[in-house]
Amino acid sequence: MKNTAVGLMVLFAVSLSLPNAHADDFQIRPYISVRGEYDDNVFFAADSSDAVDDYILTITPGIT
Repeated sequence: MKNTAVGLMVLFAVSLSLPNAHADDFQIRPYISVRGEYDDNVFFAADSSDAVDDYILTITPGIT
């Protein structure tokens, strides 16, 4: 019991004498990107009867 108490006091004294820890600041920033694209001929056919209208919406979430 006495050895444990002495060991804890020594550990406490050593921990007080350690230099301060310095850490680098960091930031977490969430973001969302929305992109819209309209295409009036998805199949790229030369004949206008095969033309198809299309709207493409791309949503991209992320963290920097």
